[in-house]
Amino acid sequence: MGYLSIPVNDATRKILTIVMPFGAYECLTLPMGVMPATDLFQARMVHVFADMDERRPYPYIDDILHFKGDTFEEHLAILNEILQLLIACGMQVSDKSRFCQSSLEFLGFQLDRTGYRPLPSRVEAILRIKPPSNIKQVRGFLGVINFIKNHIPNRAAIIEPITRLTRRDVKFVWGEEQQQAFEKVKAVISESIMLTYPNPNRPFDIYPDASSKYAMGALLVQDGKVISTFSRKFNDAQLKYTVTGQELLAAAEACKHFAQMIHGCEVRIHTDHQNLTHQDTVHVNLREQRTRIFLDSEFGATFVHIAGEKNTGADGLSRLPMFDDVPADTAEHHLFAINNLDRNTNEDFPLDMMQIRIAQAADKVLQQRIKSDRYRDKISTINIDGHDVTTFNGRVWVPTSLQQ
Repeated sequence: MGYLSIPVNDATRKILTIVMPFGAYECLTLPMGVMPATDLFQARMVHVFADMDERRPYPYIDDILHFKGDTFEEHLAILNEILQLLIACGMQVSDKSRFCQSSLEFLGFQLDRTGYRPLPSRVEAILRIKPPSNIKQVRGFLGVINFIKNHIPNRAAIIEPITRLTRRDVKFVWGEEQQQAFEKVKAVISESIMLTYPNPNRPFDIYPDASSKYAMGALLVQDGKVISTFSRKFNDAQLKYTVTGQELLAAAEACKHFAQMIHGCEVRIHTDHQNLTHQDTVHVNLREQRTRIFLDSEFGATFVHIAGEKNTGADGLSRLPMFDDVPADTAEHHLFAINNLDRNTNEDFPLDMMQIRIAQAADKVLQQRIKSDRYRDKISTINIDGHDVTTFNGRVWVPTSLQQ
């Protein structure tokens, strides 16, 4: 209903005239359903809070996110200022509004003090998607994936066999390679990694990765916690770059992608190419020289050498147990189970049953045991909090991806 708070001029009223059997009616305010209405309303919301500077909230059409304030009293004072501005503009908040929440849902994500991740309902909906049968469905699936791209490390490399099908010179054939990529990206999504919030007063660490045959990627890390991820494919010319050139390109593209967060802050780029760590390195290739000058002048980034065997950050979030192919015979060493689970007396339990059920579906060790006759008597299913989860020897099986 916020659209109705925006008046329209005389010329626009004539265009928005609605002809009814009992007469013609002009819209005095902006109606819903008009093509530019969303953009006009978004611009209005941004203008309303423009004078609040760093204290302004984050409006997205008719949703407003406010979390500013170093203290609770300051938070309430800013909230009061927001409400007063809305009243002055002829708007009011809905009774669906939520205040002083420790956790909330916003634009498809679950936000709390520590970070944000996609809503479990969104994740579950993606996991139910069937393999595409035509180009239109492929583009639809890639669009869904793109919505949570920051939560999918090495996204471009993982889904390259699928994106390849969108090229005009490639005939649509959904083969084994596409199916493996389809299952792998869904397994990563089921992990639903938590991204944390950036602190402009602390240095940022970027871990670029150009080791993939098709794509580059990077992690933005602060104090050991993942802030965001970056991934995109190499174009045909970039595929011909030297290894050093691709590594330098990955670092530059990552800095551009993270620019809004890292501009004006200390930036350290971790690489296993030791020659990039020397400031006086002379790049024979003029393109590499321009890239190096760009990184130095635009971001003041410094390169830090890290041994290849330790540079696991951008290869799949080594801090999280992803892409681990655990042999079935060593499964006992990777088992972590919940015993004597009492949801009524343990309100601070860190996991919910939906998370566990989704992760179990992607856990290779558990799926191997379910198919094996050897463990048939040990595996069963119970319903907890409305979700059917798998148990092993009477205890809920928690996959390694959820063990902390």
